[in-house]
Amino acid sequence: MRILRVSAIIAAVVLVAGCVKPIALRVEVLDRAPAELRTEMVSGSKPTVPTECMTPCTVEVSPGTTQRIHLRADGYHPATLTIQHEDLVRLTEGASGEEPLLRVPLIRRRPVGSGVEPTP
Repeated sequence: MRILRVSAIIAAVVLVAGCVKPIALRVEVLDRAPAELRTEMVSGSKPTVPTECMTPCTVEVSPGTTQRIHLRADGYHPATLTIQHEDLVRLTEGASGEEPLLRVPLIRRRPVGSGVEPTP
């Protein structure tokens, strides 16, 4: 009886581990300005695919990884954020199959010498 339980537990662990897949994350800038996106792996063993693209674009985040996303767009301050695959799994649980979307608000740069405040 004990061997059967251990086998069932091992089978369940293998089944769950086999279901963990990379998550495709669509990234765009809030006001739809095109931005250069670059990722760097913070932890884990597999970088995003691709590691560089122009937004809007989709990057694949592998299980067990933490990725840093860098965004740069003309006329805006650059942005950097960190995401973990596990957080994406939690955020997408029960989702209707649509690709998760990350909209990043970039802050406009104030024109030099204009005295005009940036718009949020």
